[in-house]
Amino acid sequence: MKKIIILLFVSIFNFGKSQYVGVNNQNPKVALDVKGDLRVRSLETASSFSLSDNFVLSDTNNKLKTVKFNDLNLPQVSKIGTVMSVINNKLDIAPEVVVQATANQTTNGVGNPVVLNVLNKELVDNYNAYSNGVFTCPVSGVYMVILCYQTTSVNTSNYSANNVVGIWDDIANRWIARINDTNMAINTTNAIKTAKLMTAINMTEGNTYSMRFIAGVTGSTTNTVTVLGNTNLVNTENSPSMLRIIRIK
Repeated sequence: MKKIIILLFVSIFNFGKSQYVGVNNQNPKVALDVKGDLRVRSLETASSFSLSDNFVLSDTNNKLKTVKFNDLNLPQVSKIGTVMSVINNKLDIAPEVVVQATANQTTNGVGNPVVLNVLNKELVDNYNAYSNGVFTCPVSGVYMVILCYQTTSVNTSNYSANNVVGIWDDIANRWIARINDTNMAINTTNAIKTAKLMTAINMTEGNTYSMRFIAGVTGSTTNTVTVLGNTNLVNTENSPSMLRIIRIK
């Protein structure tokens, strides 16, 4: 007992003198410098935690530090999505949009391609980046775009219609991906076609990209094209015309 008291007195004296204590270490660099394993027993078990609580971690020099929960590179679990991605040097849920058409929309071949604003039944929009056919890119990267749709066309000319459905860059004012439909029968009404556009596109944060379509024009005759939603022409619970956008890189 006497030896223990003396050892404790010497340790306290040395600590008061140098303010550093080394365990298995003759040259301590911090208040308590342990070379070897460290065991702590009988810690309080937390029944819950707060976002303001701190975690303890070891840096590259094996120095223990605290870090707040909010500063950890953890995904924002409040978001809904299917792909994890590195965003701004943190692991997070990737931007994702899934929408369906709710009605028919018809256009002709006059002027610029028209925004498909009937693609407005939002099933997933975890960054609130989509509205009525227009996607505002929340994070730059490579996005996979899948656009499935059913159309019917009125072609009154003696040539095949050249209807176009695709993705429009609103900043550059041009198509960046599209499908040309050149296989519609002449003078055929309500002949339903199903098509799919699947591509990967580099998108820039803050830029807008819209889903658009336009009917083909042959000679002086203007045709019309209709993208179908939930109507009497498509008797299903959910529209076959739908869009999915997801960041993959």
